[in-house]
Amino acid sequence: LAVEGVLRAEAPDVKITGRLGLEQAALAAPAAAGAERLDLELDRLSWNGARAEAAGRLNAAAAAFALAGTKGTAGRLEVDLGRLGWEGGKAELADAVLRAETLAVTAPGGGGSAGKLSLGLKNLDWDGTRLGLEGRAEGTGLAGNGDGGEGAAGALTLDAARLDWDGRRLGWQGGFTAAAARVKVAGHDAAPDGVEWAGRLDLDTAGLDGRAEGRLALKPLRLVVGDIHTGLRAAAAQGKVEFGKATAAELSHLSVE
Repeated sequence: LAVEGVLRAEAPDVKITGRLGLEQAALAAPAAAGAERLDLELDRLSWNGARAEAAGRLNAAAAAFALAGTKGTAGRLEVDLGRLGWEGGKAELADAVLRAETLAVTAPGGGGSAGKLSLGLKNLDWDGTRLGLEGRAEGTGLAGNGDGGEGAAGALTLDAARLDWDGRRLGWQGGFTAAAARVKVAGHDAAPDGVEWAGRLDLDTAGLDGRAEGRLALKPLRLVVGDIHTGLRAAAAQGKVEFGKATAAELSHLSVE
């Protein structure tokens, strides 16, 4: 590692570059974390007393972490920070990528796993109260369970042309596709060969009230409710749905085969 900078009366101006490799790396605080092998390559880490900037890559093998009742492991983890900036409680991130293999996470409410998972962030900004991002997530060999049910998918792609979150209200413009999916919840067992959705979702998480508008398409679907078994070759719907204390739907297109 190379460190250079200037010490000023008002604030230091420091820049760090270089590479760091660790065997059997371990961290105790603020979260427990470790890896059999950790490689860090810093293109730039700078701080002028008011603003911090970073660019670099992190690779970890046999990684594990634990924080506030949540635990996770990954056979391999790769992180490209892209361009990260932090100033006065505000942060921005651009062109960042995260890739994980044989990932497993457990939390008090449930858990999940993935054979492979990748997350690409084109832009992310945080102003202290609101999070906004543009990005794409892809995964294979996915499974998850919680108090409300369980689900799995052979492959899943999630696109966010724009996602905004203020701690209560979520706004998502984008879409998702899933293949070889299965969901079990509240006595329902649904197994579509494929699911595609594109549109906008607005959700108030405090009361689970919201509105969805867009197009949904289902490929061959098997549905089991109690002793009733139903099969569909295909189904598609386009329109808007409002849900919460009251539910209403307005569809401009509906087809079932």
